[in-house]
Order: sequence, then structure tokens, then C-alpha cells
Amino acid sequence: TRKLAEKFGDPPAAISFINALEADMALQRGALFIVDNWLGYRKYHPPTVINFFSQFEQATLVRVLAAKEDYPSLTEVIKPMLELALRQGRLKDAISYEAILARCLFMKGEPLPAMTILQRALYKAEPNHFVRSFLDEGGVAISMIKQLLASGPDRKQGPEECSTEY
Repeated sequence: TRKLAEKFGDPPAAISFINALEADMALQRGALFIVDNWLGYRKYHPPTVINFFSQFEQATLVRVLAAKEDYPSLTEVIKPMLELALRQGRLKDAISYEAILARCLFMKGEPLPAMTILQRALYKAEPNHFVRSFLDEGGVAISMIKQLLASGPDRKQGPEECSTEY
């Protein structure tokens, strides 16, 4: 990919995308020194336009900040990304952002807003049977879902809550 970008004169959007892709793969491998280098690079080269490449870069930043438990920065970055995904009708992305935000709020010690956001994400996910967005958030999200289920079958289901079967 870098060779292709070089062939076309290293367009800034392509380089930022490649760097974000490398950071995302490094995060998955646990190579945090590469992620930290990317964060340093990104501070000096923030995205200037919103396109597919910059959205991927922002999504990578969300995952990195969540992994680093930098909740104040995460909240600042994720809310506009969530709003943009909803406006653009990218439901799967919106559900993923809500699952990340719910997990992070829960870890930050804010369980009530976390559970509300998780319920909303599950409600959006149910018609398409999305589960990966929640599984990707690991044991914390699964524990949160179990807490929702433990609140009992007699609990009155709200207007934006998924079924207990889902």
C-alpha cells in the first residue's frame, strides 16, 4: 500500500489511512509502542477533511483511546463520530461506537448511563442480529449484558430496549 501511495505522490489522505491501518493492526497485536508512535504523529497531522480515510483514522483513534483507558479524550472523539455515523445511516458503526462508549463509561464508574447506551445499542442491533460489536468489547460488555438479563423477565421493557430473546 505504501508503494502504491508513493507511486501517486504520497497523497496525505492515503498516508494517514496507511498509518491508521498500521496502528490498528499494532493495537490488535498489542504492539503499543507502534500505537504510541502513531498517536504522536497524529497530533501533528490531524485530519482536515471528512472522508472514508479520515473516518477510519478517527475510528482507530477511538479504539486506541479505549484501550489506553483515556476516557476524557475518548468521549471527546467518539460523540461526533457517533453523530456522524447516525446521520450517514451507518448503523453498524453507530452500534460499535455505542458499545465502546458504554463499556468505557461502565469502566469509568458511570454504570447507569453506560447501561442506557448499551440498551440503545442492543435495540438497534437486534433487527440485524449484530453481535460482533458487543463481543469485540470483551468481558466487560458481556458482563453488562448479563446484568441486563439478570434484571428479570418481569421487568417492563422500555421503548428502545431489545428483547430478552436477542
